[in-house]
Amino acid sequence: MKKSFVFYSFIFYFLSLIVIEITNPADVLFNYAIFYGIIIILEAVSLGVSYITYKIVNYYDIQNKILSRNYTLFTIFKLIIISAIIFFFALYLSSSFISNMIISDNSLEYIFKISSILILILPFIGILRGFLYITKVKFLIKYYYLIASFFKFVIIFIISLVSYFSKMDVLTVNYCYIIAITTFYLLLLLLLFILLRRILKDNYNNSVKFEKYHEKREEILKRIKVYSYPMIGIILLLMMSFDVLYSNFLIKMGTNISNIKNYSIITCYVGILFNAFFIFSIFLICDFRKNTKKEILNNLIKALSISLAFSVFASIVYNYYPIYKYFIYLCPLQLLNIIVLMYLYNQNRRKIILNTISLSFIIKQFFNFVIIHYFKYTELANYNALITSSLLAYLIMFVILITYIIITYKLDGEFFVKSLFDIFAQLIIVTVIILLLKHIIYFENVFCGFLYIILGMFLYLKIRNYKKRIR
Repeated sequence: MKKSFVFYSFIFYFLSLIVIEITNPADVLFNYAIFYGIIIILEAVSLGVSYITYKIVNYYDIQNKILSRNYTLFTIFKLIIISAIIFFFALYLSSSFISNMIISDNSLEYIFKISSILILILPFIGILRGFLYITKVKFLIKYYYLIASFFKFVIIFIISLVSYFSKMDVLTVNYCYIIAITTFYLLLLLLLFILLRRILKDNYNNSVKFEKYHEKREEILKRIKVYSYPMIGIILLLMMSFDVLYSNFLIKMGTNISNIKNYSIITCYVGILFNAFFIFSIFLICDFRKNTKKEILNNLIKALSISLAFSVFASIVYNYYPIYKYFIYLCPLQLLNIIVLMYLYNQNRRKIILNTISLSFIIKQFFNFVIIHYFKYTELANYNALITSSLLAYLIMFVILITYIIITYKLDGEFFVKSLFDIFAQLIIVTVIILLLKHIIYFENVFCGFLYIILGMFLYLKIRNYKKRIR
């Protein structure tokens, strides 16, 4: 799928966010954010399943091993069914407990019970999408996310208009959103299944020679395991989304419930959406997918210089969600880790990827408890402790991975460290200028904020280019 279409699909997610916020009370956005946080994780699972299925189908089709392909697909299907049923009952039965962990009452229970149905839908959408990608309907499957995000926006827009003019209560509006989106995914699953039946029927009479016996079960499971490694990335999503389960703990420590809701909105929906949009924007401008040994450090420096500068300037002037002024600093570290993980995956260094991500997740949970107790002695909001622990966990992950790369591939670590100091020096200069301008001339609105961000990036890039010419 073209990166530009992934970028455009985020536009519809942003429009959905704006429509919900303009036409509904804050509680509606909070409830929808919790619901959509579950969808984001399941979409990631679905994408991983699609990748595995496509790789399996493509591998065996090239070798004309249809029997092995079909048996492997059956094995994947069986594993997905077992996992989906287990997680469905786990979420459905624990919905009341999770609701109390997040908001100290059962008001979110219905969200988790309805959302549990998506566990039985989205992974199977992933299987069908992966299989259909190599068929005649490749064009439709290729632009799945753009099409899906567009129709979800249309659904949200219609419900928002109806709810706004009919003055629906919060509970009814959320039921409408959640049931409509769940129904949309169910219809999408049925559509993909109908397409699959039609294609299989068209190809039924085609005589294809294939092997008499399929590969051994051990070989098939080994191949599935190899293609399953990208699924480890879901742990990165869980690293922060799990933080909403600390909400009840924060409430008992005296954190205001409205602040808890704002934090949950940022953690589950707005923050992930904005950060993903920004990361995809950078990937759209700069191609980091084909990192070579020679280019990896230069690409990391380029990504850090752009993302960190943007985060600093946005943090200075962005006041719409005050919590996002700090949360946005996760974006540079997320981007750097994605680039390094992509490089290591292309180098078949899967063991270090699994070990580092798993270790970072454990470190993150440890830091949560330690830093939360420290923050209660400060005047800062307690939920900032969770963001701080995320920053530290991502930073530790990046240090481990980049150190491993520098040592293993004998890269110029001294050059990387010097470049970091250059970036920070340039940022300090431009930040001082922006703060002075903000103190003299500034209006509290989004338009003025964007102007200051653009001005900051312009000055920053000018200084960088000037230093390069001097060298």
